[in-house]
Amino acid sequence: YFFKENQLGKDNPHNKLTPNLSTLIIMSHVKDGVEMAEEYKLPKIIKDIIEQHHGTSLVKYFYLIMKNSSKDPDDVNEDEFRYPGPIPETKEAGIIMLADGVEAAVRSIGDP
Repeated sequence: YFFKENQLGKDNPHNKLTPNLSTLIIMSHVKDGVEMAEEYKLPKIIKDIIEQHHGTSLVKYFYLIMKNSSKDPDDVNEDEFRYPGPIPETKEAGIIMLADGVEAAVRSIGDP
């Protein structure tokens, strides 16, 4: 619901939220995924990939909205818009990170 790739043809729920809250919602899927992996006793390698698939990347869209709308852009703390990591530790985790980013980018593009 809150991810662009799941909003095709729908209103964006983030338009009603602050950039900080939107970022927390977006980033929470990693923690939720790790908890689900533990609940369903998935192998450690899968749990690790879930935890690492965003590394320490920036949720740039909401960071830029906050920075551009702030009275003092220098006061916007980039760390509040950054995944906590860890960075991918295996080739497989790195590939998943790249694939996830490409999928999100492609799905966010409108019809050509």
